[in-house]
Amino acid sequence: MKRRCGQRPLAVVAGWAAVVAFSGVLVGCASSPKSQVVTDAGSASDATNTDAGSEFAKPGPYAVGHVRYSLSNPATGRTVPVSIFYPVDPRTITSSSPAAKYPLDSCANTLPVSSSANWEALGYDRGYEGPAPSGAGPFPLVMMSPGLGGDSSGYVFVGARLATQGFVVATLTHCSESGSDMAVSLLNRIQDTPFAIDQLLLKDSTDGELLRGTLDQSRIAMAGHSVGGYLAYALAGGDDEICDALYGVHYAADTVVYPPYTCVPAAADPRIKAIVSIDGTSPLMRYHEFARISVPSLILGEPVERLRIGAGPSLETLNARPHAEIGRSDSYRIDFEDADHMSFSNWCDDLRVMSGLGLAWASGQLKSPPCVVDTETGFDPANDPTTHQTVTAYMVAFLNTQFGIANESQVLTSDYAAQNFPRVEFFDSETCSTPLPDPTYFTYRPHPSECATAAQDPAAFFLTDSTASTPLAGFQIQQGGYVVAGQWSGYATPVASKSSTADAGTNTINPIDFSSVAEGASELCVQGTVAQTSDSGAAAAIIVNVNQAGTAVDAGSLDAGLDGGIPPIQNDATGGSGITVEYTNPGQSPLQLALWTNTNATRGTWCAILSGMGGTETLTWDTFFGCGTDPAQQIAKNWVDQTLPPAGLSIIAVSLLAPGSSTAPVPYSFCLEGLAQAP
Repeated sequence: MKRRCGQRPLAVVAGWAAVVAFSGVLVGCASSPKSQVVTDAGSASDATNTDAGSEFAKPGPYAVGHVRYSLSNPATGRTVPVSIFYPVDPRTITSSSPAAKYPLDSCANTLPVSSSANWEALGYDRGYEGPAPSGAGPFPLVMMSPGLGGDSSGYVFVGARLATQGFVVATLTHCSESGSDMAVSLLNRIQDTPFAIDQLLLKDSTDGELLRGTLDQSRIAMAGHSVGGYLAYALAGGDDEICDALYGVHYAADTVVYPPYTCVPAAADPRIKAIVSIDGTSPLMRYHEFARISVPSLILGEPVERLRIGAGPSLETLNARPHAEIGRSDSYRIDFEDADHMSFSNWCDDLRVMSGLGLAWASGQLKSPPCVVDTETGFDPANDPTTHQTVTAYMVAFLNTQFGIANESQVLTSDYAAQNFPRVEFFDSETCSTPLPDPTYFTYRPHPSECATAAQDPAAFFLTDSTASTPLAGFQIQQGGYVVAGQWSGYATPVASKSSTADAGTNTINPIDFSSVAEGASELCVQGTVAQTSDSGAAAAIIVNVNQAGTAVDAGSLDAGLDGGIPPIQNDATGGSGITVEYTNPGQSPLQLALWTNTNATRGTWCAILSGMGGTETLTWDTFFGCGTDPAQQIAKNWVDQTLPPAGLSIIAVSLLAPGSSTAPVPYSFCLEGLAQAP
């Protein structure tokens, strides 16, 4: 399984149906005074969540109420579970007030339901189930979206603490999510969340409802952690096309082609008046889309050093990239020096609660990162309680200020951070003076005193446009499948291979060679099935030798590419900007384009992802990464930035391929109609 940032698990499949990394947070604030910490029966437990350097890290004057709803959306057929944390007058709490009940798997409901007492033992604020909300409202509504496959129980620390400060926090759980269906999951979230807002506002307006008159409908915030952070961005500014990003392919189990019904825009929700993105998955949106965000934003995340770790396209600008383009004076970025991606949830405490309820698998998970020191990255979870306190402190100050409840803007400064939160770095702007390589780059600050540039839309993260066109100039198919493509030429060969002889099943490909292909043919086609494979390393491909004299060798020999009389293309300025391919894909299978390289008789392969929609696509050199799903096989840097093998590497073959899967056989049917180096 691919892992994101330092080999940390992107998905943990255990008691939850699929706890796929990372979740989202959202908070709101109320017009209540910031008074002393309550000390009677309604007080908030603060055993480990002690002062993190600011009064805003402490519990507020309210007790915590909790209620659960399952909201059924007839338009989508989906159920949206919601856990609501809300402010309660502590004087109404008695010794007989029932403890809050927090579900651990809100969709499947197969795990025990935890009690507030389970969480209080770990230092969390005490909660009560279903008491009357405080009459001091209405309070701002804060929608909180977890990460892909996450549950509301991953953010008890936010919901409970913010409720004491006068926030209504509505934590969503998005059911039936999978890293192998990223675009579907994103579309579901885009539909779930406005519907949930509708239903909660309806309860606020309906006599007899517990929340009647509790919500300030003019002050609604949206926030999220990881993929939930994407949702905050998208609902604030819109997403032109949900299905155009490849983040799930690189860092989850996703594949393209995406279902056509996901290739639709996501509209901004004008009811959202502020956003909080916590290590949000910004590569799911294009750079210009962030410019449409016209509400205050708070962007919290990991330090750039941790974001640089791991195979695949760089995530260094995960949080700086949206901050740069939003560009508002009320937009802030804060990096947490001690944080890991999962530090922004209470995932490990979730596991401790489950373990205490007798779930043995949870005890096993507690013995692995991020719940113990990660020997690879050096991350130490001992600092997570302080991270939680600091996260909630900044949320309180930010939303109080932006909603006009209290002017706490002094907290939103680098001086305040230096004095009160020395383990964070505060950024109010990404503007700096380093020259841009070209207009498609932007400036950002890795650290406050540094300046760097990065591509606005890294090619590896987004599908290229696919358009119908006339055949590529200079592309010819000759007798027996010999291909001429400009300065490239060589025989084409159909290949179906397994990565391991131990894998079950048989790969099939038809035809088995192109010997019967006639002069002037318009396309080379293959069809068949790639058998299920243990490491997704099997594939079916049309391999085209690109440095092979027409009469020198057999059509079926890839090695013949080393013998040809045509100079090999290089990956430097003389080799153009990339490769253009024209193809059809009637089988709608996931497709990639691979480069076969050779230097000192050592072969290497580099892969880039195609949209799978057919037509003509250009893949620039920086979209090619090391092939294979095993992190040990992957090359962290792309073709342009790579250090091994050296620049100037010869390409001996190009292949259009359908990769295998570790979960099921992959049927395929595709045709190559054109190939050329891009100018």
